Amino acid sequence: MDKPWLRRLLGWVVAAARRYEGFLWSLHSLWALALGIGVMWLGARDYRWIRVTLFHVAFLWLTSLFVPSLVDREGEPSRWRGRARLVVNYFGKNLYQQILFFLLPIYYASTTAWSPNVLFVAFVAVSALVSTLDLFYDRHRCVRRGLRAVYGAFHLVA
Repeated sequence: MDKPWLRRLLGWVVAAARRYEGFLWSLHSLWALALGIGVMWLGARDYRWIRVTLFHVAFLWLTSLFVPSLVDREGEPSRWRGRARLVVNYFGKNLYQQILFFLLPIYYASTTAWSPNVLFVAFVAVSALVSTLDLFYDRHRCVRRGLRAVYGAFHLVA
């Protein structure tokens, strides 16, 4: 059963997505920022949600441990390996965002004004904001090993 109208529609959608890729990622960044603000509001109101962050951290830890060994195997190249890396990267990025925005009001509430901890809270805020910038995250943070290591180490401390 060949449906040429469906094939044309999918072709049009793919072409439009490629043409407006930057704009669509910018909209997604705004959505991520809005979601982060919502998570930050929730983190400031009810600390019991911290249990959910344990699942986020477990997912990030397991995927950073096992996915590279599955995706970076030698042998026959597979188109699914690249797609698996994109999916895991997407979920990881969103979970980092949510964790950072959730922790931000907790750190803010526990910081004394004019203490050195204010810098740490500022770094967490900047890191949370940068994590919402999808184009920067995908084009710079994910491909530069040193930047990825510093970013990951800071998140581990946070």
